[in-house]
Amino acid sequence: MANDLTNYNVPFRAPALPYPPQVYDAQSFEDFNKVLRIYFNQLDNALRNAMAVQEPYNLQVARGSVPGALVNNVFGFNTAVGTTFIAPWELAASTQYVFPSSAVVMALVSSSASDTAVQVLVNGLDADYVAISETITLNGTVAVNTTKSYLRINSMVTVGTTNAVGNISLTNGGVTYGYIAIGVGRTQMAQYTVPAGSSFYLERINAWSATSTGASKYLKFRNRVQTSTGVIYDVAQATFSDTPLEVYRDYPFKYNEKTSIQFQVASSSGTNEVAVAAEGVLIAN
Repeated sequence: MANDLTNYNVPFRAPALPYPPQVYDAQSFEDFNKVLRIYFNQLDNALRNAMAVQEPYNLQVARGSVPGALVNNVFGFNTAVGTTFIAPWELAASTQYVFPSSAVVMALVSSSASDTAVQVLVNGLDADYVAISETITLNGTVAVNTTKSYLRINSMVTVGTTNAVGNISLTNGGVTYGYIAIGVGRTQMAQYTVPAGSSFYLERINAWSATSTGASKYLKFRNRVQTSTGVIYDVAQATFSDTPLEVYRDYPFKYNEKTSIQFQVASSSGTNEVAVAAEGVLIAN
């Protein structure tokens, strides 16, 4: 009979039982029971672990139970994407997003004078691509400066207990780097820059259009990235119509630290309302 070479990954095996004495001895009997007791305890624990329902890894990450791993979602939306590629956000489709050339102090302002108690959490990166954030209380139509300098803005979200009445803009020198539309509560810009010391693993991309495109009209998609040295290239390209674009990766695509990612869309003709969502995991290197 062939030997069983299977690795069962069980850290114990059945013990060699002690030989009984010729004459009954209480101590020998106790030693015999002790060996069996240890073995059955190990067996019981192994069976419990084998039968236990393990919480899925992605749920553990979402719960914050995995050190060094964070879920990251990117959302973009625009009501009138034209024929020029753009990472959808809620400014006019003709307004291309431009990254700051250096870390700068920015100004946060609302279009409504009533927004004087609204708190906004700003998430971004400093001059060294290190993740930074701060919470700013709006002062209506009077701009409030950030206390930190930002090379990249990854997201803004309203926090606290008061909803904004107006549109919220984060600007420097007349250029907008973050925008929250009325009633949305957070930025909707289809881009993300990977912080220093981490890698981003992209798992899913979705894109939708509510516009009926037909056979002669379609949407073009590309995943454009820019390295910290300024090199630009496209990871992937695709076309879709009013049937959603869905990309699910069995093996997540890795983006290195300091890489700026944009999920861009363009219409073959006219304009289209487009939403984009991407999801992945940020892993500390």
